[in-house]
Amino acid sequence: MRRFQTAMMWGQIVTKDLLGGPISAAKLNQTTASAVTACDAADGVTDGIIDDPRTCHFSATANICGAPTAPATNCLTPLEARAIDMIWDGPRNQDGQRIWFGLDPGTNLTAVNGTPPFFLGVTQFHWDEHDLNFDWHTVSIDKYPQVAQDGSRNIADVTDTFGDLDVFRRHGGKLLTFVGGNDQARRSSSAPLMPRTDLGRCSTVQAALNAMSSRSSAVLARGRSVVMTPKSMRASSRTISATS
Repeated sequence: MRRFQTAMMWGQIVTKDLLGGPISAAKLNQTTASAVTACDAADGVTDGIIDDPRTCHFSATANICGAPTAPATNCLTPLEARAIDMIWDGPRNQDGQRIWFGLDPGTNLTAVNGTPPFFLGVTQFHWDEHDLNFDWHTVSIDKYPQVAQDGSRNIADVTDTFGDLDVFRRHGGKLLTFVGGNDQARRSSSAPLMPRTDLGRCSTVQAALNAMSSRSSAVLARGRSVVMTPKSMRASSRTISATS
């Protein structure tokens, strides 16, 4: 959770450093629409949704003003395109190693990259630094990895889950995990990491983690919900029973 919420501020820091402030909502929305148009049909269905954002390799440079692929309105400057590509790519350290995941193409970029910044991201920075007066504006792209590391050192024991599930298993417990797409800030690339990391700490727990494609990128924006039905819950329970 700490790295996830800290990453809510990545786009704010990128646009502050590269542009002096956020990109307009109209330009962000147009770039998202262009990404959806470019990657929508990859699953064989043209329905306005990127089925698996991890397979979408659209670059915001396609929307740079004057480019043959640029939209008629709300095109981007080269620096704006670079900023959006960095938001999609996610934060990296000085060695170029990714320290968390970027927002998915197709996600509503204005939710955490507009004005004002996402309030939980600002609060997370306070927690990371153990300083209620910490000003996120003082953090540059180069300094961001240190804030993320500070969070791991200062707050992980409060926000992370380190419980042992072996006792839970011995009592016949079954754990069903579901990652949907209604919260677009949840990166599709990070979703499988969290349950595998938590369950991997337990030596005797055998976990069946079913990757359930939720067709998530535009779900929230289009007012569509992803739910676990009784049938799918029973199917998942049977799968876990067979492996435990």
